[in-house]
Amino acid sequence: MMGRFLSRGVVAALALTASTSAWADYIGPSYVEIPGVNGGGKGTFKGWVRSEANYWRKQPARKEIRGISGKESGLKFTGSFAPTSGASVLSLAVAKDSPALARLMQMCRSGAVMPQVTYAESADFARHIQETGPRPADVPEWYRYTLTNVRLSCPVAEGAPEQAFALSFEDIKWLNSAPQPKPRVVTTVPAKLPPAAKGAKADPGSSRGSRRLPMRMTSSARR
Repeated sequence: MMGRFLSRGVVAALALTASTSAWADYIGPSYVEIPGVNGGGKGTFKGWVRSEANYWRKQPARKEIRGISGKESGLKFTGSFAPTSGASVLSLAVAKDSPALARLMQMCRSGAVMPQVTYAESADFARHIQETGPRPADVPEWYRYTLTNVRLSCPVAEGAPEQAFALSFEDIKWLNSAPQPKPRVVTTVPAKLPPAAKGAKADPGSSRGSRRLPMRMTSSARR
């Protein structure tokens, strides 16, 4: 399971103000396409700038804690925390060895306004940490958005492995999905296992010799 609390370096990088909570909604790769900036991204996001963590709005929303009693099913899928429309902020942590860093810092310090940037975040990384099961068929692997009239701020945290960037924008447009107000219920399909061979011994690592039945998951069971 991937850790969801930030390392000291990322905490420092994302501490955009003294009052900002050091918690990230999303830890993992996401990508932003900025005209005139070669971010070194590969594959689908060739040339885009990679971020190591993000959160939406001026302060990160704290996700609900669903408990460990087992009373609530983890077979749900929560959508992105991106705002539905209007002005807001997207905070990113960019590695200090990123080929885009020098150019981004220059743009930030100049106060330049970018008419439009495109942002992509993984639907699987954006969902609640306590959820399992497949991503719904109509949910894209990567959510994509356009942000308009974007201005950067870039507080520096010495010794942090990432540099924080706050992208303040005037409006957001969802490109390949729609806001999802509530978690969606999902289902899984039990794996079909061949009958055990005669004389086969139970797995010594299983509880009381019971046979473990794995569930067939999609990439959403990544943590």
